[in-house]
Parts: sequence; C-alpha cells; structure tokens
Amino acid sequence: MTRIIPITIGFIITAYVCFTPAWAITIDGKDWLQPADFINVNQQTLRMMFDDNGQWIQGAKDNINGIDIKDCTLASVNDVSTMFNNYPELSIAPDDYIRRPNSPWAPRILSDFTPTISDSTHTSVYGFTQPHLQPVAHMAFIQDQTGPQGDDLAAIIGYHNIGPFAVEDWIGVWLYRNPAPVPEPTTLVLLGLGILGMTCMRRKKP
Repeated sequence: MTRIIPITIGFIITAYVCFTPAWAITIDGKDWLQPADFINVNQQTLRMMFDDNGQWIQGAKDNINGIDIKDCTLASVNDVSTMFNNYPELSIAPDDYIRRPNSPWAPRILSDFTPTISDSTHTSVYGFTQPHLQPVAHMAFIQDQTGPQGDDLAAIIGYHNIGPFAVEDWIGVWLYRNPAPVPEPTTLVLLGLGILGMTCMRRKKP
C-alpha cells in the first residue's frame, strides 16, 4: 500500500504536465509558437504548405525545420494584430507601422518571444504571416532598439525588398495552435484515486 500511493501521485503529476504544453505562449486563446524556430523558409514555400485560411494543406510538406506543423495555423495579419494588441499600450492595425521611444510593449513581447535577430543596435523578432499582398512578402515584427533614446518599432507590413522566394536567416514564421483541452486537476485526482482503489481491491482478493 505504501508503494502504491507515491505511484498514484506520480501518475497525477505526470499526466498534468503532459497535458500542459510547456512551450506554449497562450495569448488571446491561441498557443503561439516561436518564430525563431522557423527561420530560413520563404513565402512561396508557405503558400504551398498552407491554404488561404492558414490551414495546412493535406499532402503538403508537414514540417518546418523538423517541427510538425500539421495542427498549426499560419497567422493572418489580423491574428498577429490581435495578439500584439494584448500587450500594454500597443494598438496596431494590419498594414500599420508604429514607432515609439522606450515603449512598454517591445521589452514585454521580446521577453515572450525569442529574438530572430540581435545585434548592437537592436533586438527583434520578425515573422512571415499569411501572404495577402502577393507577390510582396508580408511580415510582422517587433524591434527594441538599444539605448535610452532608441525607438521601438511595431509593424505589420508588406515588405517590397523581400521577394516570395527570398530566404532570410532573420525572419521566422508566425504560427499558432489552438490549445488542447487540459484536464482539470480535480479530474486527474479522481482518476488517480480510482486507480488506487482498484489496486487495493485486487490486493484484497484471496
């Protein structure tokens, strides 16, 4: 009996951890992946992998840099705009560009998302979105410029200097997953107690 209780507790903890994705940055009901994990992909490739609604196309390549993307959505400019606007004092629309010195939002966003580029002048996260201005590459980015007077930038723009076939090692992809239902802790406790009870009953049988 004394050995069964720790095993049951371990089951409950393991099940809860497994159902709670540690990588997730949940914002506005979506689990956002790190754009930095998806660099070196161009927009033409994205068009071949995702449909106009941002859903993976059956039979298309199913991973980017070895990461499975079949259950991911390629974010639209509206998705990214909504996500950005959850941060303090940031209000940006699709096809918009904001410049502000010492913003409260740039450091916060860059604490959640791994930078795709960082040097002596700025730290930034860049990512492609659904390409709705063909053939122009469309991206969204946050830039935190170095120094007390550095201008922070937020942008969701069509970028004419990067064509649909260009591959850049400083631009990732904005992807998200809809969160899977997470079992309530109470449910897991009841399940664990049920397993404990069944085990005890089996031990009592002659």
